[in-house]
Amino acid sequence: MPLRDSFRSLKWLLTVLVAAIAVLFGLGIFVCRSSQAQENPIKVKIGYQALASSWVFYVANEKLPGRNKSFFEEEGLKVEGIRFDSSNTAAEAMLRGDIATDSATTMTVLFNIEERSPGTLKCFGFQVHTKAEFLESLISRAGSGIRRYTDLKGKRIGVFPGSLNQAITKLLLKDYLDPNKDLTIVQLTPPLQLQALTLGQIDALISYEPTTTLALDQGIAELVEHSPWAKHIFEPFPVASYCFTRDYLTKTPEAARRIARSWFKAIDYIRNHRQAAANTVPKYVKVDPELAQRFNQPAQQKSGEIDKQAVQRLADLYLTFGLISRHIDTSDIYHSPER
Repeated sequence: MPLRDSFRSLKWLLTVLVAAIAVLFGLGIFVCRSSQAQENPIKVKIGYQALASSWVFYVANEKLPGRNKSFFEEEGLKVEGIRFDSSNTAAEAMLRGDIATDSATTMTVLFNIEERSPGTLKCFGFQVHTKAEFLESLISRAGSGIRRYTDLKGKRIGVFPGSLNQAITKLLLKDYLDPNKDLTIVQLTPPLQLQALTLGQIDALISYEPTTTLALDQGIAELVEHSPWAKHIFEPFPVASYCFTRDYLTKTPEAARRIARSWFKAIDYIRNHRQAAANTVPKYVKVDPELAQRFNQPAQQKSGEIDKQAVQRLADLYLTFGLISRHIDTSDIYHSPER
């Protein structure tokens, strides 16, 4: 073999050897870190509301079929779930540093905090309504004759309490009637909604799960339309976020990375194994397992997937509604976790 060919062969072998060593070294670091994470888990507290839509937290926290560990455990986390009655109280706990994150920080809470203290929250994921994945529906009382939006003229429509829901309902209906004159909006908490429909105290309802499925199953209501916000206002329609505080990211970056990785694993699992994911809901929400399989759920999106223009558009809508007092630039609210 000529000397030049021998040199080329030797050079090729050395290149392969160096590459192999680099791969093995990287693998060794990964295994070492993984082993350390399992032996020395980071303890964190994560808030959640006992809602069907909190299922990303449920999926990340449970040992799923065919898996020996939860996604949190795989990432070296020891998680204590802290239940809250509302997104507001959970956000207050997050701002105090009592919890790392929450199963759903509503867009109202997010924008209110951003208005008071810009840059305080950094979002690594979102819940959004699309035409195919959503929480809200318009249903009417069985036998009311309400089949379309124009049929609501002169009627009483129930909505979840709060200025946002009233404003969005008026925006939804403005092309079909005068929402300030032609109908009455009644604010009702979820426990009162089915009763109000049954007794005829309201004629229609902007409903969420599990109210929608229960009302249709029991024959109390009839469906007018699923996902009206995404169909008639804009799509995607952001409804909640997954956030860390800026201080939490600064002080505990490794815990934040592990939580976000666990969250993203849960989102991927929901996308690929929806039925198994829905099986986690009854452990946290008092609902029949079969019913949980049929719930409508919002789409889950990671920070790198969200339509940022839709988030800004929603913030601008809040200003139009008078729900916030100044313009919010949402471009700085995002957090992209390192892999």
